[in-house]
Amino acid sequence: MGFGRNLTQIGLSEEEAEFLLENDIRRVEKELERFPWFENLNTARRAAITSLNYNLGLTRFLKFKKMIKALEKGNWPKAAFEVYPNSRYAEQVPLRAYEIYELIRWGEDA
Repeated sequence: MGFGRNLTQIGLSEEEAEFLLENDIRRVEKELERFPWFENLNTARRAAITSLNYNLGLTRFLKFKKMIKALEKGNWPKAAFEVYPNSRYAEQVPLRAYEIYELIRWGEDA
């Protein structure tokens, strides 16, 4: 649905952009609630998985089958390894993939 706003010339205010981001984050977290383990993640790991799903979209996120299985088992090193260096995602955005790796692996912000 759209309302005909000219984003090229008018754009969005910071407040509007933050509102959209908050809605997107809620949507992504709702998608992740299908996984029982998601609710039990600590703040850093939850942020990492949310970010990964936000950037990839649910369809591509679900292709990380080995990572998801490792998260289910609480195997943080294996889950992290499936993001970095063992993924196409890591080839495409290595710095972001490494940040997510660190968050999953160690469960704390750097």
